[in-house]
Amino acid sequence: MRDRSENHFQQNKVAYLIYLVLVIGLVGFSSFQLYQFNQKSYRTLTTDVINLREGPGITYDIKSQIEGSTPYRVMRQENNWYYILFDNQEIGWIPTWMADSQTAEANQFIATTLVDEMDVYEENTEDAEIITTTAKDSKYQILYQAEGWVQLQLDGEIGWVKQTDIDITPGTIAYQQSTDITEEEQSSYDDFLSDYDYTVTTTADGVNIRDAATTDGNIITKAALNEQFAYLGQENEYYHVRAVDGTEGYIVNWLSESDSTAMADQAQAAEATSTLAGRTIVLDPGHGGIDPGALTDGLYEKEVTLQTALAVREKLEAAGVNVIMTRDSDTEVPLSDVAYTANQAGADLMISFHYDSTEGVSATGTTVYYYADGSIPVAEEVQAQLMEQSLLPSNGVKFGDFQVIRELQGEGMLIELGYMSNPSDVAIFSQESYWQQVADSIYNALTIYYQ
Repeated sequence: MRDRSENHFQQNKVAYLIYLVLVIGLVGFSSFQLYQFNQKSYRTLTTDVINLREGPGITYDIKSQIEGSTPYRVMRQENNWYYILFDNQEIGWIPTWMADSQTAEANQFIATTLVDEMDVYEENTEDAEIITTTAKDSKYQILYQAEGWVQLQLDGEIGWVKQTDIDITPGTIAYQQSTDITEEEQSSYDDFLSDYDYTVTTTADGVNIRDAATTDGNIITKAALNEQFAYLGQENEYYHVRAVDGTEGYIVNWLSESDSTAMADQAQAAEATSTLAGRTIVLDPGHGGIDPGALTDGLYEKEVTLQTALAVREKLEAAGVNVIMTRDSDTEVPLSDVAYTANQAGADLMISFHYDSTEGVSATGTTVYYYADGSIPVAEEVQAQLMEQSLLPSNGVKFGDFQVIRELQGEGMLIELGYMSNPSDVAIFSQESYWQQVADSIYNALTIYYQ
C-alpha cells in the first residue's frame, strides 16, 4: 500500500509543484494588488491642523489635533463626515469639507452667463447704469453676492448682474495685474504708508472708491488690484482710506483686506472704565431639538450656533457677566420664549446666534440685525469688531423683523455669522478658532459699549 502511494506521489510530483507555484504566485499578486490599493486609498489633509472628533459632528468631543501632512485612510462616510484611520491605528471623524481639496479650496466661485446678452450694472439695482453687456457662456470671477445680485470681476472693471442670469460653480480665473510701478514710485509709496499704523489692500481690480460709506456715495476713482491705502478707520462695512495722492474715500471690506487692530486696541483701552462686569446678557443659540435650522451635508445650524454661544458665554462669564442661556444643549426653544426670557430677567442685552443660508453658493459673510433703533449703537459696535477680527467679510448692520428681537423690551440683536450654503464659509465657521473669534469680537464690542 505504501509503495503504491509513493509511486502515485512520484507520478504527480510535477503537477504538485506546478500547483504550488501557481498558488504562491496568486497570493503574491493579490498581496501586491492589495498593497497598491492601500497606497492609493491613503489621503493627505488639506489644512495645517484639523480636529479629530469622537463622532460625525462638531458637537462631539475633540480626540486630538492632527497635522495637515499626516496620511490617513477613509473607512466610511456619514453625511458630511469621514471616519478615518491613521498608521498609528488612531481613528476618529473629520469633516469632508476640511479633507477634500476641491471643497476646502473652493473659496472662490465662477459665474457662467446663461443668457444671450447679459447686462452688467454699476450697482445692484436695475436703476443703475449698465456698464457693459456680455455674451452667453462667458465666465467671470465672482466677488460677492447680495440679495439676488452677484458682483463680478470684469477686465479692469467691477459690475453687478442678476443671479438668475448666471450659473455658479466653484473655481478661480487667473488674473494678472496690469499696472506697472517704477522703483521711484514704489519708494514714494512706501514712504507714504510708513506714516500710518495700518493699511488696506484691494483684492480686486477696478474697486470703487466713494466719497461716502454707502452705495449712494459718488465714485471718486477706482483702485487697481493689490493697491494699498492708508487705513483711517471704518464705517459700517466700509474702510475709510487715504491714497498716496492724498485722496480720501471709502472701500467696501469684501473687496479689500486690512491689517488693522484698531478696534481691538480700542477695546483694550476701554477695559479699565468699562461697566460690562455685573451686566445680565441673554445668549440664544438659534434653533435646537427637532428644529435643526439650515442643513448642509449633515452639518446642522443648531450645532454651530450652540458651540458659538458656549464660547461667548465662557468669555463673558470670565469678565464677570451674568450670562443666561436660552439653551445649553440640543433642546428646542420656542421663538416666543427667547424674548420672554430676556424680558423676565431684565437683561441688559440679548444676542441670538444664527448661520444664514441662501439659494446660491457664493453668498458669504456676517450680518448684524437690529429691530428697535435703540439697539443700533451696540449692533454697530459688534459689527465693527467682527469686521476687523472675523475671517469672513462683513455685510454691515441691517434692520431685521425677527420675532426674537421684535418682542424685546430691552436691547438686542440677531447675528448671522456665515452662510451654511457656502462651503468656504462652512470650512471656516465649523472650527473652534472661529467661535473664539466671535467671542473675542463680542467681548470687545461690549467692553467699549458699556463705558
